[in-house]
Amino acid sequence: MKKATTILIFSLVALAPLPAQEVDPLERHLFPPELVMQHQGTLRLSTEQQEFIIAQVQQGRRHLVLQVAHLQQILPAFHAVGLLR
Repeated sequence: MKKATTILIFSLVALAPLPAQEVDPLERHLFPPELVMQHQGTLRLSTEQQEFIIAQVQQGRRHLVLQVAHLQQILPAFHAVGLLR
């Protein structure tokens, strides 16, 4: 369980936003959650681990949708003051 949990945690770290010009030094050591789930049999993930990964991916997607909605709300203000074209 610890191995899969560690993989998941590192995978979720990869989802954290970074400035475009920076390279994530951990990226080459991480696996996307979709890849982990694709090989769940090989990794021998328990049902609990599978459910945890699914819940974390869903939570991350919900957070992303909320952030995109917030960005869409504030973008007109940036355009209005000339910060964006």
